[in-house]
Amino acid sequence: MNAQYSHTVAVDPGIALIILFVFLVYYVYMCFCIKKIAKNTHNTMLWMSWFPILQMLPMIKSAGKPLWWFFLLLVPYVNLVAMPWMFMCLAEKVGRPKWTGLLILVPLVNLIVLPYFAKSRRLNHQVI
Repeated sequence: MNAQYSHTVAVDPGIALIILFVFLVYYVYMCFCIKKIAKNTHNTMLWMSWFPILQMLPMIKSAGKPLWWFFLLLVPYVNLVAMPWMFMCLAEKVGRPKWTGLLILVPLVNLIVLPYFAKSRRLNHQVI
């Protein structure tokens, strides 16, 4: 007997819409967090927080790094050093301990790093 089996996976449209909705809500929330961090650090690039790749520019500026760091974040392996370093500087700017920027490297914990920074009450007012 030579039977052929078809292994197709059907996704329920209702579940797919729920997953899409959850991701959309999370994306909008993260955009608001980036916008709030930029606003709290007196950054003028607030509108860029809504565009996926451009979101890094207000974060770089808020961390006090030059905008050419954007290109460092696009280079493989270099970004593994530049991203945590940028987040450590960002943590310092928003008044959090510098080591909290390293949490961006921890899976699942990295999902709450930006909201944690956005909820900062005290800011380190240095020249950006």
